[in-house]
Amino acid sequence: LKLIWAQGCVPPPIPFHQLGLPRQHAGHMTAIGKGGILLILASALPRARCFEGYPCSEKPTFSELSCPVATRAACWTRVPNVAWQCLDVPPVGVGEGEAVWDGFCKAQPLPAGSSQAYFDGICTFGEEVLTKTPRRRRHKYKLTWEQAREKAQRMIQRMTPAEKYSLMQGQGWEWSEASGWWDIKKWWYVGNTPAIERLGIPNLNMQDSAGGFRPYWHELVDTVTSWPSQLSLAACWDPDLVRLYSSALADEFKSKGANVVLGPSVNVHRVARNGRNFEYLSGEDPYLGAKLTETWVEGMQSKGVMAVVKHWIFNEQETQRNKENSEVDEKTSWEVYYPPFEAAVKAGVAAAMCSYNKVNGEYSCHSAEQLTNLKQVMGFQGFVQSDWWALHDISVKEGCDQDMPGIGDAGIGMTAKCSPPKCINNATWYSPEMLSKQPQEYIDESVTRILS
Repeated sequence: LKLIWAQGCVPPPIPFHQLGLPRQHAGHMTAIGKGGILLILASALPRARCFEGYPCSEKPTFSELSCPVATRAACWTRVPNVAWQCLDVPPVGVGEGEAVWDGFCKAQPLPAGSSQAYFDGICTFGEEVLTKTPRRRRHKYKLTWEQAREKAQRMIQRMTPAEKYSLMQGQGWEWSEASGWWDIKKWWYVGNTPAIERLGIPNLNMQDSAGGFRPYWHELVDTVTSWPSQLSLAACWDPDLVRLYSSALADEFKSKGANVVLGPSVNVHRVARNGRNFEYLSGEDPYLGAKLTETWVEGMQSKGVMAVVKHWIFNEQETQRNKENSEVDEKTSWEVYYPPFEAAVKAGVAAAMCSYNKVNGEYSCHSAEQLTNLKQVMGFQGFVQSDWWALHDISVKEGCDQDMPGIGDAGIGMTAKCSPPKCINNATWYSPEMLSKQPQEYIDESVTRILS
């Protein structure tokens, strides 16, 4: 079981050690055995008045050097000569109310060798901090999009054409004679781009998905958490719980080396029998979807893990998903199907994934109209990547910045020009040879977005 505490001003929870249970995961999630998922919502618990705050200056080990001047709160300890844990309030992923934050601190372990195991609780530098902190607080990224883009453009001036192309094409997949299909190389991620070490550009390690870390090999099965589906999360109607969920999910992905989560999936339901409705956060409601998508993205990216909102756009059924054509007028698009994606853009989502289906007769990843709506009209500043093998031709001019998984397009796309094994090495529409024929300004724009 996983226990997720309620958010809001609630009575202090029973300490884990009194239940004979291990403390873990920032005081908000603790493994208490194997089984399902238990969600305890704030609405199901008795409310209590928010506390006025516990001044840090009254703690026995307080000193003027306990935390930097700008710090607003801290996890304190009575153990001498042990540094306090200085906090920006509220701690990312932690609900509102001093009782909740106090529980957060009491679950933080002290350094090995200390005379006690955990911090003693929360304290504040000024009583007004906790009671006046807004319930929902947007995470502040280290750079604005404008600053990130300017930095990326400076970096581009130092890159060779080959280095630019490497960021626009995935790697890590190969043809398998045993399966007659493309498989990931052992221990690679579902999506990968190479590091450019001389410039300090890291790998992108992309993994499915919003419902948990996909265990691609049997060795991983017992190492991952099976999270509730996105649709069940939507049924909670609780933006703060969604933020807590995605923040905790980010911790798991980071612990496994992934820095990109291929989610959230936010398409508004259109076909009741759609095989992927369970993983779509919006349910049937664009307003609900928009509210939850924004906090999902914020929670994930607050931990430094990039989110990829998907599937752009009108990916409403699994039946014939590579061929079906979604015909949607402009009014319906903006009122029903776009709002969750707009919310992701508002939250600063790093990337978007274009889908397999056609839109008004044109494949989504090749639709200049739809990709313009996303990038120019909505103001999306990140990069667009294809769903795996969703490209049918090169689409840099139209607005698709990255081909995934980076091999097999010519042999598996619906417009295939050859069949395996003949075209195994005819890798991708975004091969260096193909990209070198594109106007330089389009290449630079795609790479700028990926770097930003």
